[in-house]
Amino acid sequence: MKIILLSALALLPLSVLAQNKQKTYTEEFKKEFMDACVGSATEGGDISEKMAKEYCACSFELLSKKYTMDEVTAISEKGEEESALIMRAATQPCLDELVKKLKKNKD
Repeated sequence: MKIILLSALALLPLSVLAQNKQKTYTEEFKKEFMDACVGSATEGGDISEKMAKEYCACSFELLSKKYTMDEVTAISEKGEEESALIMRAATQPCLDELVKKLKKNKD
């Protein structure tokens, strides 16, 4: 299901982190994160660009509050499955909100 895959969107731009180890997030990283996240979320047309932007902004906010760029880099080096679990746990409230909005739009 596309919704479940969205929880792993935070992993998309991690290659940028591997090259740019910093404690604070750069505007360049945020832009690349948002572009990758929105692009992936809207692929297939199940989710509107507006909803994707809201989800991705929420995910970025939660990740940036919980982890530094160095910490996210370390998480990304744990392997895809473990990284996805950690990122999903950090961004679960955003996913829950997206699911609510999608259900509301269906009704």
